[in-house]
Amino acid sequence: MKPYQLDQTTKVGQPTKVGQATKVGQATKVGQATTSAPGIGDARVVGRAPVARRSDPLSPERLQRFYAVFLNLLLCGILSSGIFAQCTAPHPQKRADGTLGYLYEDADEEAAARNADSLNAAALSAGALSGTRYRILISTDIGGTDPDDNQSMTHLMMYSDLFDLEGLVSSPSYGSGSKEEILRMIDLYEHDYPRLVAHAPGLMTPDALRAISKQGRRGAAPLAGYGEPTEGSEWIVSCARRDDPRPLYVLVWGALEDVAQALHDAPDIADRLRIYWIGGPNKKWGVNAYAYLAEHFPGLWFIEN
Repeated sequence: MKPYQLDQTTKVGQPTKVGQATKVGQATKVGQATTSAPGIGDARVVGRAPVARRSDPLSPERLQRFYAVFLNLLLCGILSSGIFAQCTAPHPQKRADGTLGYLYEDADEEAAARNADSLNAAALSAGALSGTRYRILISTDIGGTDPDDNQSMTHLMMYSDLFDLEGLVSSPSYGSGSKEEILRMIDLYEHDYPRLVAHAPGLMTPDALRAISKQGRRGAAPLAGYGEPTEGSEWIVSCARRDDPRPLYVLVWGALEDVAQALHDAPDIADRLRIYWIGGPNKKWGVNAYAYLAEHFPGLWFIEN
């Protein structure tokens, strides 16, 4: 349909006879819309393209949209049932008296209490809360682009009375690692230490934490997976060789560079180490150190989270 020309309009202010219909698409005044077809909503304004008619209710487009909505609703129903099943599954929760237990919405209080007693008995029979002292050493990429290790370090200091903490090693990941950032966190801890130790007398002192803070490798290891010894890698070797029957749990929050260096320099410590590693992106950013450990220490006690 051709655009309507202004010469098709009636002169401004010129009345039309009563009951006289205007020609289809002809405007009576400039900018005044007229109905040009039986379909409502098909009004046109001078110079504007006509509005498309609504599609047929049974057109393929409407059927396609209907099936898409139906499938989405069906999928939401399936997911909802799975989420509901997980939400109603047993989860340990804290009771009013401070103990933990498996609480069911449809379970009576007596059953919940029995479950809580069993859970607490199992938890207190082993682990740090039962008085078992684990030797741990932290390898952290604190000071990089992600502040997650600052939060982890804060939690660690709050629980330092439950472990024998032997080392805080600054190791790389996406960043270079920063012993200075460990020391900054200890300074913050020192500010609140008098109040904290009043509630937990066994917390490590700030000076004791500073004494075990060591600088590890800065930057990723070369292709071989190891380079030169660092203060941090040498500290790992020193701690592992101590005269203690307990193994040394090395909790790696960043890349494995200093662990790989320590094992390269002192392979005899492998049986004394227990490695618990937060992998994920840290594997990509420290792939050479990881590949070295996987090839040369296949029997290493190692958990990748």
